[in-house]
Amino acid sequence: MPQQIKVGSRVRYLNAVGGGIVSRFEGKNLVIVLEEDGFETPVLKNEIVVVGQTNDYNFPITNTLELATDPTNTTQTQQQYTFDEKDETPEGENINLLLGFVPTSIKTLQSCTTEIYLINESNYYLDFVIYNGNNTVSIFAKNTIEPQTQLHLGEIEKSNLNQWECMHIQALSYKRSDNFIIKPTIDISIKLRLPNFYKLHKYKQNEYFNQKAILITLVKNNIPDLDLLIDPNTLQQAITQKQIKPTLPPAKTNKKNIINEKVIDLHIEQLLDNTTGLSSYEMLTYQLNTFTKIMNENIKQKGTHIVFIHGKGEGVLRKAIENELRNKYKKCIFYDASFQKYGYGATKVIIG
Repeated sequence: MPQQIKVGSRVRYLNAVGGGIVSRFEGKNLVIVLEEDGFETPVLKNEIVVVGQTNDYNFPITNTLELATDPTNTTQTQQQYTFDEKDETPEGENINLLLGFVPTSIKTLQSCTTEIYLINESNYYLDFVIYNGNNTVSIFAKNTIEPQTQLHLGEIEKSNLNQWECMHIQALSYKRSDNFIIKPTIDISIKLRLPNFYKLHKYKQNEYFNQKAILITLVKNNIPDLDLLIDPNTLQQAITQKQIKPTLPPAKTNKKNIINEKVIDLHIEQLLDNTTGLSSYEMLTYQLNTFTKIMNENIKQKGTHIVFIHGKGEGVLRKAIENELRNKYKKCIFYDASFQKYGYGATKVIIG
């Protein structure tokens, strides 16, 4: 994802402590950064990253008067990064959202602080709130991230790392132009694998930062990433309350052979007796796990017809199922099931 660096952008150094305001460019790759002490520092373009202007509480400063009275603002004018719709990409019409964890010193992982970035790979603005904590939470960051950019959220001290095991992300996506496709609201709860922050091999080379980092995909192509950890105790408690019992209608006969059509209702109230305490992400995960379980149980039975009733709703579950079928079950045929029998919200799969 290309960095949007302009004159007036507030930037942070990737390979050193500090940063400042971009005052001018010299050539294609050299950027002159005006630091808080008034000195100008030349730095390569690929060694800085744009960060938003924030106050002591990490909330965005957008008001001109607030910028003018900010003692750390050493420039007369502050030009904020603004997304140009001409930079939109076809891939950006899908929401792709990541968290990036970058150590301040890769050589001292046991003690160094870790910087957190939110990465927005879409053509949409995202108003977001990030909480940390489990039963009771605290707001860590509340901001707006612009399209096709990454935003520095703050730092985690190793001494406080245990407070970050549980994170909750809520976000609303939109465009500032007319006539755009509305996206589902993002509401995700994740658990971080804290031991990974002490393991050098968990930090990987990546396209977002010049140093190794841990990247966690929150949303991929509008769908919450299924590799995220959820609260196993809450989910297991709900799972044990009700077993999956697929409905098997009588076999139907045609002139050539007998088609065994299985009908699986993926509505969450049909799968679980009690959904108290489960987030929308956890319920979606359970529905998709049910879909995968049924597919794996029947994948060797070629010619089997399976109808998955997912409902119409916002289409999140349907899109997730279609994505699984395209990527993991490429030999299977799928299409909309009979409207007369199942209504709008059903997909028929033929095992191939």
